[in-house]
Amino acid sequence: MSAIGVAVEDLKLLTRSISEDLGQSRSDWVFYCYLNQGQNNSEHLKTVFELLFIMAVGKKKSLDSRVLFSSTKLGILTKCPRNYKYMYIDHIKVPTFFVLAFGIAMHRMLELFYTTNFKSEDSFAGFFARYWNDIKYDKNKRIGFVKVPNEDSRPYIFGHYKRLGEAILRNFYKRDIPRRDKFFAEKNEALRNARLLSAKAKKKKEFLSGLGLFPRVETKFQLEFDGHRIRGNIDRIDRFKDGIVFFDYKTDKHKSTSNDLMVLKNPNHQFTIYDLALKNLFPEYDLVGRYLLHLRSLAKDAAANPLIPVFKNAVDFNSLSISLKNAQDIVDRKAFDRNVGYHCRFCSYYEPCSRDVMEEYVSFPDPVFGSLVETEEELNNLEESIESYWGTDLVESDS
Repeated sequence: MSAIGVAVEDLKLLTRSISEDLGQSRSDWVFYCYLNQGQNNSEHLKTVFELLFIMAVGKKKSLDSRVLFSSTKLGILTKCPRNYKYMYIDHIKVPTFFVLAFGIAMHRMLELFYTTNFKSEDSFAGFFARYWNDIKYDKNKRIGFVKVPNEDSRPYIFGHYKRLGEAILRNFYKRDIPRRDKFFAEKNEALRNARLLSAKAKKKKEFLSGLGLFPRVETKFQLEFDGHRIRGNIDRIDRFKDGIVFFDYKTDKHKSTSNDLMVLKNPNHQFTIYDLALKNLFPEYDLVGRYLLHLRSLAKDAAANPLIPVFKNAVDFNSLSISLKNAQDIVDRKAFDRNVGYHCRFCSYYEPCSRDVMEEYVSFPDPVFGSLVETEEELNNLEESIESYWGTDLVESDS
């Protein structure tokens, strides 16, 4: 038997010997992906051995002490370093702001669209209604308690976002169901060809990724750029004839334009970071498109065009490099100064920050909380005020 053949036999023995520790399905998919890729070199085998060992003994912990940045962290450090300190250093737990809760819920639903076989737009919208109801009554562990301006406003606000979410998801279903059905057909064919695997193994996200199918949803990544570590999470990646594209879902009230998203007008580095990630994740494909998908455009019409193309050039990557250096400098100096202004009225950390401010004798704006919101006009005005400063890009989709 050749050296490679011996190594393969060793790999089989290893997967069997540690299956009790890491779970048979996980060892199965690693071995299957190895065979499926047709690799036959010792370096690849070494990589697979190391992966199996890490999975068997537990998650490998990074010894790298550098800050792991994200587009969200960079945005918060730019807007208010004290907010960053409360969130990422002090780990102060605060209720989830209602606009953020809606954004998280919509991201979750669009992930489920490509992983769950909803039979109709009614079943898709109905699932959201139940999911949103759990959030309303504090039954969702990830989101937790949702903060609204006034408790008397809770029924109206949750009812408003329930209707909005159902309308968006119904039309998203109509618009994207052909693509989803094509993906499911490709996946089922691939699964039929993988008869040796257990049914449990075939459900694993890692196994499905190993099949090379698209679209990919909620793709996590880590990378290095200009000496800094960055992480993120891409909502959706899809493949077309000439290459791959990525989509970022937004629940903002107003629809941006491509011009609005230029780095000189909008210093959010999310799409620039995604560019870097796609080149690392899929070097074999050309990146041919970046799109912001404005979900509220679909609220009234499934035929509406929700896509906003985003363009990147050398200026964007230079701007990201500068922002990373500035962010690292703030963290190193522990210069977590507060940026006090009108926007503080809408900040999730208003209460702990206002207590600190009182001790420092700094003027602080009155909170928006306490105001009654019971009409569409009042809610629209509140949303516009929030978006004018914070936007909805604080959804932790890059965590």
